[in-house]
Amino acid sequence: MASNARWQDLYEAAIVEVNPTELRNKFEVAHAVMRQRIEELQFAPDARSVDERRRIEDALKNLAVLEKFELKASLPPSRQTSQIVRGEGL
Repeated sequence: MASNARWQDLYEAAIVEVNPTELRNKFEVAHAVMRQRIEELQFAPDARSVDERRRIEDALKNLAVLEKFELKASLPPSRQTSQIVRGEGL
């Protein structure tokens, strides 16, 4: 259960971070711990493990969306516009 609590705590810390300098680090740490936990769970096919794995996969998808949004927000306005024109926007 400690691993379960750890990835959740790191995920929550990443999604509420407002300091751009800390944001990337928290995203990277949360990603790494969640991926490690998924690897641990692949050898425990019980219902609780399957449920936790799904929650982690959802959290990883949420982080990916937030990371894309934060990266776009950190670009200068001229780069944001050029990405939208090329279809790379959100």
